[in-house]
Amino acid sequence: MEDFKEIELQDEEIDQMLSRPPSWMLRWGTWMAMAVILLLLALGWFIKYSDTVAGSFNLSGNASCRGIVSGVIIISDFNSNNIEIGQKVVLNFADFPSIEYGLVAAKVDSVLTVPEKSAKKIYFSFFKGIRSAKNRTIPYCEGMTGSAKILTKKKRFLEWIF
Repeated sequence: MEDFKEIELQDEEIDQMLSRPPSWMLRWGTWMAMAVILLLLALGWFIKYSDTVAGSFNLSGNASCRGIVSGVIIISDFNSNNIEIGQKVVLNFADFPSIEYGLVAAKVDSVLTVPEKSAKKIYFSFFKGIRSAKNRTIPYCEGMTGSAKILTKKKRFLEWIF
């Protein structure tokens, strides 16, 4: 029994072999980590992300004989510096869920500042009626509401992060 206690299970040579990784593994591991980082940076440069300004809208205009319907989006003045005439607006009607009907596109017609509320009114219009991305016509009713997003510009993903 005493001989069993005197057996030493550690050897210095084996300890050195197990504690030091092979040089090829270090070299390829460093190159692979650098390649992954460069690939992520390249993807971040080429992928563009839409910058949006969100608000709520109200359809206030009358449907004209040409099929043009207009409405108003009210947003805070804080978010509205990049809004210009002609930008795309994506609308989600409260009474017509976007999962079933789809989102509706419009364009910005004019931008007015409301100084007493520190907000901006953005007037937009539809052309060819109110037709969704799923090619469904939404019937016009004055006073319809919902949420709106104005696509101000496309930024590279790296610009958006930093």
